[in-house]
Amino acid sequence: MNSEEMSKLQMSRSQGAAMILSRQLASQIARDISRIADDYRRGATGEEIVKKHRIDIRYCKGSESIALSSVYFALAELMPEGERHRLAYEHTVDAAMPVIRKQQDDGTGIYGFTSKQHSEAGRKGGSKSGRIVYEQKLGIHGLSHEERSKIGKKAGKIGGSSARRMRKGIHSLTPEQRREISRKAVAARGYAPFSDEEKTYFLELCADPEFQYGSGPNKGRPEHPRIAKGLEQRFGIDRSGSDLASMKCRLERRKGA
Repeated sequence: MNSEEMSKLQMSRSQGAAMILSRQLASQIARDISRIADDYRRGATGEEIVKKHRIDIRYCKGSESIALSSVYFALAELMPEGERHRLAYEHTVDAAMPVIRKQQDDGTGIYGFTSKQHSEAGRKGGSKSGRIVYEQKLGIHGLSHEERSKIGKKAGKIGGSSARRMRKGIHSLTPEQRREISRKAVAARGYAPFSDEEKTYFLELCADPEFQYGSGPNKGRPEHPRIAKGLEQRFGIDRSGSDLASMKCRLERRKGA
């Protein structure tokens, strides 16, 4: 193993240890400061909750990253899953609003289109909308059926594809801004984002016959429960609740792009 591989392995182990510590601290934080759930319901972000209650100083020896992860894990213990999904979606929208308002003021993006351009973009939107957020179970796709029905009645037929082409809303953000919003949404649901090392090892396990079904209709396909255990043994992070099938599709598309 060369120095670069050793460095990556040490980093992944450090990330795994930090995540385990965050989960351990989460239970204590949930007991000591259960009111953080009310803060989250009032619109406070994870960073704001950490700062308000000095969680990094009180529990994490000054580590803001561990404090932030601990807060999201604590929220997962204090709040129903459906409510956390809904609030994570609302927080994501709130984070994108300043960019949208700036577009309105500057007359850029969709706000710089003519009526004809609006009509054409809307016509082409159609059924292709929301494919990415659907695959990743972000935003509205992380809500319950009842919650989606309520939002759907208000939203109407808005095409996600046209939003991407017109650089509207979250699609007007930089890749770095989108990744940060996505990271916060994942953490708000109580999951830890995959590290680059973990993604690489995940694809290796998918291709390993020992981690594939040996018989039946799924013969030769990745056995995701066994792969989740393999990831946990190496990185110390429970992936049993992750959508590994969608993760594999996304990584393969990215690799082939």
